[in-house]
Amino acid sequence: MNNLIEILPKIKAIIFDMDGVLRIGQYPIKGSEKIFTLLKEKNIKSMILTNECRFSQKKIKDDLKNMGIDIFDTPIYTAGICVYNYL
Repeated sequence: MNNLIEILPKIKAIIFDMDGVLRIGQYPIKGSEKIFTLLKEKNIKSMILTNECRFSQKKIKDDLKNMGIDIFDTPIYTAGICVYNYL
């Protein structure tokens, strides 16, 4: 975590994958519950990009919050949204 704090001033934005990065199934990855608070404090933009297509953005956000991962106003871009935008 100390290395992350040292490089944060150089970062303008972060894109996260969801599965295997923030969570595995219904279990959060250790530390993922802290990262969005840290990014918010440092005013660093972020988004979640996932190939998840079964659930809405709201459902994903609610599921993450129930795991203790509050993503605040971080946008979520899913495979389903990509297909919707394409069509």
